[in-house]
Amino acid sequence: MRQHYEQHIKTGNEFVQVRATSVYASEPLAIMRSGSLHWATMQLDKAPYFTKSLLQQLGHFYLPESRAQNHTIKVLSSDKSGVFSLGGDLVNLTNCVKQQNEPWLRDYAFNYMTLLHRILAGSRHNLTSIVLVQGRAYGAGMEVALCADCVVAEEGAEFFYPPVAFNHGLEHLLVSKLKHKASRCALMEVMYSNTRFSARDLYELGLVDVLTECGKGEQSVRGLVQRAQACDIGHTVLQKYRHRKETHSVGQFSSLAEAWVKKAVKVDENQQKYLRRLGRVRY
Repeated sequence: MRQHYEQHIKTGNEFVQVRATSVYASEPLAIMRSGSLHWATMQLDKAPYFTKSLLQQLGHFYLPESRAQNHTIKVLSSDKSGVFSLGGDLVNLTNCVKQQNEPWLRDYAFNYMTLLHRILAGSRHNLTSIVLVQGRAYGAGMEVALCADCVVAEEGAEFFYPPVAFNHGLEHLLVSKLKHKASRCALMEVMYSNTRFSARDLYELGLVDVLTECGKGEQSVRGLVQRAQACDIGHTVLQKYRHRKETHSVGQFSSLAEAWVKKAVKVDENQQKYLRRLGRVRY
């Protein structure tokens, strides 16, 4: 579904009305495109986590634009109050582990790894990624947020990486990407301490770039976008923390996905029960 609406952007002390902004609403993702700004909003009322369908649409959203586009800023946020993303689809994942449904697990893992690779590799294609976290970002939700060039979080946001029976080793790639933002020890503490961190905690650790008041997140993002669009160097500033000398290939992410599937099918019954319980209590 395609819609048009009017958008008001502040320039200096005046608000300028912008017409013919396109919105593509396709469950579970709504995408607004206005020039070089592409804003995807996850529709999470029915499922506040990464379903396979959502992962596929997000992967498509982060595809490189045409060569004619000099710079693109892609923003990701959620429409669900108090939630950015609660992580993976644990119920379906656990059911597929129990049924030894490797094709479903492999497809889910490859969709997820494809999404992460496209976010991390965005700078190669003049793509700057911004994530707006206005609520809980758990597990895979926290990983996706930390992969972005710029993380904007409201004061009430919360980050949590729960202990799971199997992980995919992505933390090593995040360490490489975030080495100019936070220390390896700080990142490992956040990923493996089984502790809930506030947005301010991660801001002080250097993992959140912009900390803003509750309800002011979208305004902060638009301010960043406006400054970046004002000059080419603005995009470079937003990407300043990315360690460009180290690049990660699609093959590396594919290997991680394959290794994850091999671990997943070996999860025993007690660990499956834990994952089901985690899938219920995280709400």
